[in-house]
Amino acid sequence: MVKPFQTRPAAVGTKGSSGFCVLCADTATTEALFKVEGAIIIQRYCDRCLAQANYESPT
Repeated sequence: MVKPFQTRPAAVGTKGSSGFCVLCADTATTEALFKVEGAIIIQRYCDRCLAQANYESPT
């Protein structure tokens, strides 16, 4: 399990959507940011999945 270094509300993109949850493909409400080998990986979660997310390794 990898912990994100920051979480924040999902930003609305240029197409008017905040994107989709990585676990269930519902509309994302939160972004989790991970530092991995010199890069920052952003994964988006909906409210339902965020409560039960184990934050699997983004690599």
